Amino acid sequence: MGSLDVNFTDSSLSQTDVFKPLDPEDFRKQAHQMVDFIADYYAKIESYPVLTQVQPNYLRSRLPSTAPTSPNPCKPSSTTSPPT
Repeated sequence: MGSLDVNFTDSSLSQTDVFKPLDPEDFRKQAHQMVDFIADYYAKIESYPVLTQVQPNYLRSRLPSTAPTSPNPCKPSSTTSPPT
């Protein structure tokens, strides 16, 4: 498996663009949350509707106009849980 050079420097990068590797424990926690989400989804997959339950373009107004410039923490919320 490859790796990233954490000492990489590029004069075109601003101070806010400096590479900051993910803390291994944060990665482990987030990976466990992702696997739990997928396992819960598959455990209840038969109860989910086959067809979409939303109108076209419903998400467009909920998205920011630009992408974030810095990472956001990964935290479970009711909007990221599998439907019940």
